[in-house]
Amino acid sequence: MNLFAKLVAYENKIDKLEVNKKIKLFLLPLLLSYIIYFLFDTNSKKLVKLKDTFINKSNSYNHLKALNDFSKYCEKNNIKVKKILKENDLIILQSTGKLKELLKLFDYIEEYDPYTNITSFSINYDKKYLMNLDISTSKKYKKIDIKQFDSKLSFLEIKKQQTNQKINAVVFNHKLLKNRWGN
Repeated sequence: MNLFAKLVAYENKIDKLEVNKKIKLFLLPLLLSYIIYFLFDTNSKKLVKLKDTFINKSNSYNHLKALNDFSKYCEKNNIKVKKILKENDLIILQSTGKLKELLKLFDYIEEYDPYTNITSFSINYDKKYLMNLDISTSKKYKKIDIKQFDSKLSFLEIKKQQTNQKINAVVFNHKLLKNRWGN
């Protein structure tokens, strides 16, 4: 028996049914599909809301702790904080001090945690070094570890000036220095 013959047979059987059974056959699949759709749709909305609240809680950043840690670091390293503000997901820090200490503060903030990223940085010199930083905490960043940061700052060391040695005598191309003659 082919497909068309089967469809005709089912149609004849449906025509012979009573009206209330026809209504049940028509409404039952619609009702089941509506119930299934309603249950899964509301659960998915609840899951989406639950997921959003979980993500918001996990991404909420403790700005107060970061501000406190930054100010403690500055106090410990003799860096004067002129301004420290939090605006949305941005921390604005303005501080003065020695150049080496300010650069160490820069490194400390950059390596503080994965959520801190320095978006703007400037250092000006007017009798003292003034550093302006804008620190973004909006998302998690992948950090690259810089090993031995202090050794990278060695060029900032103040070199001790050599003391001029007193030359006792100069004869032609020879000099007497510390009771020794040399070229």
